[in-house]
Amino acid sequence: MPKIIENPQAIILEHAHKILDAEGYGALNMRAIAKSCGIATGTIYNYFPTKRHLLLQMMTDYWDTHFATIDKITASDEKLFAKLKKVFDVMEAFALCFRDVWVSMRSESEPICTHEHIPPGHDYLQRLAEKVELILIIEANRDPANLNYPLPARDMANFIVQNYFIICQMRSLPYSSLEVLLSKVLQ
Repeated sequence: MPKIIENPQAIILEHAHKILDAEGYGALNMRAIAKSCGIATGTIYNYFPTKRHLLLQMMTDYWDTHFATIDKITASDEKLFAKLKKVFDVMEAFALCFRDVWVSMRSESEPICTHEHIPPGHDYLQRLAEKVELILIIEANRDPANLNYPLPARDMANFIVQNYFIICQMRSLPYSSLEVLLSKVLQ
């Protein structure tokens, strides 16, 4: 009689995260996950046909979980720059969690994620920009005399998120430098 496993997809993802965190991208493969979680390799392939599918699901789960945190940041009574820093911290945590993946996959012929890989409604950089835009709009309504956006809120939010992404990827510019620049541009 086959073994019945409750919520095998969640178990697979949990063990994949553990391997990725402890041993890095190079050690993450279906056999290692199968050994770690006690689920047959073939069963894992039923849920995730490739390592790329597994990684995309891991990244999707990360953002789905953390957008709730970003919603709380957006709704908080904190000042603009405190909110923007906290949103950056969420993005930086994502980059740190998956940094080894991005670095390792740069050498592979196919990128981990292209627009063809992204299901509708899962463009997380765009969703993040929409959250930052909402923060900018809320803050402009709260303190219109002291905030001056040189661009429409959507463009300003895209500018901020793209710079978040660059800082997380390049690691050569500290967030504090972006904040100094933004304080001069926005006020």
